[in-house]
Amino acid sequence: CLELCRRLKGVRRTSFQKITSAIVAMSYVRPYFRRLTRESFFTLLLDIKNRPIHLENIANGQSDSVQVSVRDIFSSVVTFKASAFICLHNHPSGDSTPSTEDCHLTTQIKDVSQMLGVRFLDHLIFAEHEVFSFAKNEKMTLPTDF
Repeated sequence: CLELCRRLKGVRRTSFQKITSAIVAMSYVRPYFRRLTRESFFTLLLDIKNRPIHLENIANGQSDSVQVSVRDIFSSVVTFKASAFICLHNHPSGDSTPSTEDCHLTTQIKDVSQMLGVRFLDHLIFAEHEVFSFAKNEKMTLPTDF
């Protein structure tokens, strides 16, 4: 956990790679998810040119669930003045299939982001050997190209 926190603190200062697709976002954040044994929820906050400005750990849960507050997600978005963001969380079970709760949360995030005028690009779910993208799998009407 300390190693993860140390890495997260460095994201803002050292990263200028433009996030152009779900694939680029996955490769950018995958190292942060490799060692997690509990479900954890993050937001990758982006500037106007889709460059990462901050990776925020929103919540940590149990081995099979995490409770996420939409308020906490948007508090982070507003604090860092992000122009766009991607939500990410892991499924330690190894199955990246979204739960009903995942789909409901994604709908809420999409609705609030539209009201605030902030681009919500995707919600990615990481499992051991696979990643689920809401945008790519048409579970939500999200941009498939950033």
